[in-house]
Amino acid sequence: MTDAEIEITAELVRDLLREQHPDLAGLAVREVAGGWDNQQWRVGDVLAVRMPRTERAPGLQRKERRWLPVLAPRLPLPVPNPVRTGEPSALFPKPWTIMTWVPGEPLDHTSIVRGDDAADALARFLRAPPRGGARRGADQCGPRRSPQDVHGRLRPLLRGRRTRRHRRRDPGRLGRRRRGPRVEGPAGMGAR
Repeated sequence: MTDAEIEITAELVRDLLREQHPDLAGLAVREVAGGWDNQQWRVGDVLAVRMPRTERAPGLQRKERRWLPVLAPRLPLPVPNPVRTGEPSALFPKPWTIMTWVPGEPLDHTSIVRGDDAADALARFLRAPPRGGARRGADQCGPRRSPQDVHGRLRPLLRGRRTRRHRRRDPGRLGRRRRGPRVEGPAGMGAR
């Protein structure tokens, strides 16, 4: 079955809940407009089901299930938190995720009425340090990068400064130490 052949409907979501999470099967299921890699469905008032639509979506959901519980307590804004996983079955061939629902209106569906507040909240969110819980491994946020690595590189840019690496490449930077050609000298002298 290809992605194009899978029609994700409210009935399919109900059937999956009945099959794998029967305690949630009686809750109302409503489609949420939008989404690219995942189709989202509200389940009751406090949960959402994220159903993968693309080939890359299960891998992205795996990362969300790994990192959102680690990052959520450290962020100044609420983010969805994975609470359960749905396994591939005869009904649906991919893993899927049940998340907490974060109330609000997506910015692409509304306008910002309190611009300064929104900008401050976004800045706090982007600067929030993702401390602890990160490790190097196969389930990290990108190739060979933990959230701390990424945040460490972004922090100076968020403050409007350039990183040390960029400063080193700036030939006009005052006080830059210039090295001359390597000069042969007695061993251990470190001559340049």
